[in-house]
Amino acid sequence: MVKVVTINILFEMAKWAQRRELLVEGLAAQQADLIGLQEVKLPEDNSAWLAQQLNMPYVQLVPSKGLDDKGFPYYGGAILSRHPFTQQDTLDLQTQGRVAQYVQVEVDGQLLVFCNGHYYSYPGPHPERVKQVQLLLDWLGKLPPDMPIVAVGDCEVLRLTSLKPELQRGKPLFPVSCNSPFQKVSRECVSPSPLSVPCSTAGLTLHPEV
Repeated sequence: MVKVVTINILFEMAKWAQRRELLVEGLAAQQADLIGLQEVKLPEDNSAWLAQQLNMPYVQLVPSKGLDDKGFPYYGGAILSRHPFTQQDTLDLQTQGRVAQYVQVEVDGQLLVFCNGHYYSYPGPHPERVKQVQLLLDWLGKLPPDMPIVAVGDCEVLRLTSLKPELQRGKPLFPVSCNSPFQKVSRECVSPSPLSVPCSTAGLTLHPEV
């Protein structure tokens, strides 16, 4: 059993001193093996502080492609892990400066790919998000066909139901979306409650709907 958590921590730093304590409290209570973070503030990199507080020594930080007026990325994505990475990679999602990332870890003798992303922002369905999902599936499709994959992230309006048939690949994919009641709560800094899911590598195949 592997426990994963995903949360958009919001790159605005105005209330970070208060929010970070709530985040640590909520995330520590989950005791996750892997955490996918979106909107890690750069260049400050608040994911490093969270990783230290949560005693998660393995971190993959990926900056977004968009730059501020000083030439720095506004934010990035990060994966925090209790397990060392045996492989890692990143994917340019080509619009809005968005990126996806994955790491491969070994837990109890089982290899697992954990993928984190922040996808096209638009209030409703959008063809650019469909393109990003297709890029993601093509990318993950290069992995061995029997490799379990857990895909998390801020999917904006994706829902955890059946994916359109033309995007299905038959790979053991376990998506976890930040598009939940927890997202609004976390952004308002009221509670750090993340979306967490314990994942088994057998008997489960879920796909997001675009």
